[in-house]
Amino acid sequence: MAYSHSFGLAALSVLGGAFCVLSGCGSDAPGRGSVVSAGGDTAQAGGRAASGGGTGRGEAGEAGEASQAGGADAGDGGAAGSVALGTPPTPLALYPSTLDADVGCDGAPDASLLIQNAGGSTLEVTSASADSGYVVNTKLPLSIEPGAAASLLVTPPAAAANVPVGDKTSGTLSFRTNEPTLPTRRVSLSSELFSAALEFTDHDGAPLTAPLTLSYLNAGSCPDTVKYRVHNHGNVAITLLGPTFPANFAGTTTGNAGQTIAPGEYVELMVGGVSVPGNLCGADGQLAFTTKGSYCGSAPSLSVVWPPAAGPTCACTVAP
Repeated sequence: MAYSHSFGLAALSVLGGAFCVLSGCGSDAPGRGSVVSAGGDTAQAGGRAASGGGTGRGEAGEAGEASQAGGADAGDGGAAGSVALGTPPTPLALYPSTLDADVGCDGAPDASLLIQNAGGSTLEVTSASADSGYVVNTKLPLSIEPGAAASLLVTPPAAAANVPVGDKTSGTLSFRTNEPTLPTRRVSLSSELFSAALEFTDHDGAPLTAPLTLSYLNAGSCPDTVKYRVHNHGNVAITLLGPTFPANFAGTTTGNAGQTIAPGEYVELMVGGVSVPGNLCGADGQLAFTTKGSYCGSAPSLSVVWPPAAGPTCACTVAP
């Protein structure tokens, strides 16, 4: 991942990581990256950049070692370590040039932009703002001691109604520091909508465009048990619970704990008719499901029709 930093005294030589100096930090950094990833060793002046990057979306990693020559581990934003010879006396901000702030229909958690001070005096983030619906949620000014790190929290915009799974938005985070020349720093923000997307199909995988209809293979008064599937066409796994059955229907369920459906996978269930003597052999109703996880919209339900049988009465129970 590309990092950005400023250094008013000399350009930093970079080994093993991509950084930009004062003249190269901006919102036009190429590509989409993780919140924090491993930085490379700098030569002589800058110390070592953050070596313990965040592993998930929206997570800030630990700050790494302050420098090769005696810098202490800065941890996750705690007390600063000792400052090595050759460290610039002025503040020096190291930060990622891009930040992913992904969202789900069940909420938009904050993403963390980790800022490390690789200089020899206190770094202060004096102001910060974002456009395109992103919001900065860190109280300012934010002070960072030499060798330490701290985070700016950014909330992405909530997912708009009826947008497709995988929909992407972008914006820019701008912040100012007390570094020489009082620079304005810019970070490219991006978000992607993560959600499950459920679809009912028949037992062959063909989408159901009409109610699932029970059928009679024989001339008896009980319909056959019918198999159907619930497919997940989204980009995250979902836990499906149910269904609950209306009167005159029964079948298999996902159990009390539910069943997890990974992206591109499905669960297969069965439904059939239930009746008693004296009742007409026919019914219709909705099989109702609930979900756990990121799912846009109301929980799905499946319409089922039990066509009337030829006889006036019936006594049957769905097969287990």
